[in-house]
Amino acid sequence: MSVLQRKAQVGKQEHQARAMTVPKAVRVGLAKVADEAFDMALAVIGVTSETTAAQEILADVDDDILLLLLDGPKGTTGGMMIGSGLVSSLVQQQTTGRVSATPPAARRMTATDAALCAPLVDRLFARAHGLLDMPEDQARFPPLKFGSRAENKRLFELALEAPEYTVFRLTVDIAAGVAQSNAVLILPVPEATAAPPPVTGEAVDPVDALVRATGFDAGLRIFAAGGY
Repeated sequence: MSVLQRKAQVGKQEHQARAMTVPKAVRVGLAKVADEAFDMALAVIGVTSETTAAQEILADVDDDILLLLLDGPKGTTGGMMIGSGLVSSLVQQQTTGRVSATPPAARRMTATDAALCAPLVDRLFARAHGLLDMPEDQARFPPLKFGSRAENKRLFELALEAPEYTVFRLTVDIAAGVAQSNAVLILPVPEATAAPPPVTGEAVDPVDALVRATGFDAGLRIFAAGGY
């Protein structure tokens, strides 16, 4: 490997190390959106990701979680599940201006909960997508938008029609330690882009191509050979 090749490889590795990954973009995006839009401290203190089938996503989901369907590009559908603690904190912050340390009572999520959480969802996806540098990461984390609330797990699962989803599970600290909750982002795996077909056949001599196009055989060949 030449010196220039080694320098190029090192430069590529340094760029990749500095690049904004999807988990980092989610961390930064959620903190900034919560602060700017709600004057609220939210911090992602843990994040995991996996690729799984839609029917496996709801295996261990509590009944008091908020189920949101998200609209994606080209008619795709994603989802987001927001824990009751985070939902209650967002509602309290927007209605009373503060988050209570008292754990929320178990209850069914409502359309009002969805409406109060929708701005956070839209802003989070837009901010995190905009922070990403690499095209493959941008495709993996598209700027989804709030679509509707799913009333139950069955309707939620039926709406997720893609064969596989990338699932990000977040642990969220609320109001600098007042509470903790969770959220799950469910993103359709982007379709693979087909590679361009390889070029086959023998190389075409440019003079032959020009001769066939113009019909001026002898003069062009003499000119190409340096006879003029």
